[in-house]
Amino acid sequence: MPVPDFSDIEQRINDKYPNVDLTYNWDYPPTNQAIRNFYGEPIDGLTEEEFTVRLFQKFNEAFQNAAGNKDRIKEIINLIVYHWGGIHGNHEETIERYADNLINGNLQEMETDTGIASKSKILAAWNPNHYYIYDARVAIALQKLYFNIYRFYIPTPQGNVDAVREELERSQGEAVTYPEFCEGLRNTQNGSQLEKKLFMLGGYIEENGLK
Repeated sequence: MPVPDFSDIEQRINDKYPNVDLTYNWDYPPTNQAIRNFYGEPIDGLTEEEFTVRLFQKFNEAFQNAAGNKDRIKEIINLIVYHWGGIHGNHEETIERYADNLINGNLQEMETDTGIASKSKILAAWNPNHYYIYDARVAIALQKLYFNIYRFYIPTPQGNVDAVREELERSQGEAVTYPEFCEGLRNTQNGSQLEKKLFMLGGYIEENGLK
């Protein structure tokens, strides 16, 4: 399977969606009290992207300071997935399994497609220089930008699921795994910013149709 060549990704975005505002936009200022308490510093003067980068640095620091403390690692995972990511469907045993994988260094299990919208958020906090968030919005954007070149697994999106699935099934591109996606973004030297642009672009495509 290929490591995708994302060297032209900015040009593809500009060519296909020249007038779309891709300024990163997620819950900001944070309304979730658990996230505000965890962040624990003033946010005045920060852009949303700056806040998010710093928040994930804090998640990473918290993981390091947990030093194998499973209960604390589970708390951090819940902060990332439930409180920040807004994904409320993970069962307690799933969070427990994620914590065990992190403690035991079983990151390959965390890189598989099932649950990747949750797991990629955890991995992006665990090692922000190596992993990036991969959810339905990111996948939809990539599928549109590289249709019939690469084939991206699309986690269940919130919007028009049937249309997205039909679009994916028509692609004749080579399948890309999550680790390959991460390597492709790392190779751009601008992966974190591009991941956020893809998130916003995928949201735009969901809201405005798969054109």
